[in-house]
Amino acid sequence: MRIEYVAMYVSDLEGMKDYYCNFFHATCSELHYNSKIEMKIYYLSFDSGAKLKLMHKVDRQLDIHKQIRTGYSNLSFQVETKEEVERIVMDLQNAKFEILSGPKMTEAGNFECSVKDPEWNQIDIFA
Repeated sequence: MRIEYVAMYVSDLEGMKDYYCNFFHATCSELHYNSKIEMKIYYLSFDSGAKLKLMHKVDRQLDIHKQIRTGYSNLSFQVETKEEVERIVMDLQNAKFEILSGPKMTEAGNFECSVKDPEWNQIDIFA
């Protein structure tokens, strides 16, 4: 058994799609629209086979700045090298995204950095 995808409600569907495609090289599906429930959906695929489902529902109110909430804690992306972590972090810094910690070596021996996506979801990047 394997997890097929992780689904996430978002406020800015296009902005979040662009973030994951630009900085994490996701491949994006065509926009799906379910008129019955007024929901727009993108499926993002990553080279590893992992998938992220981004969903926007017109009548759903989201507090993107709420720090403690139910749901997942963070997404974690593994890359091949320390230099790749540093390159992604530099690209995110240049685009003015918040860096939470790192890049640094962890006790587990990983080179890691934690960042926030445009809707304040924590993303860990490690090698």
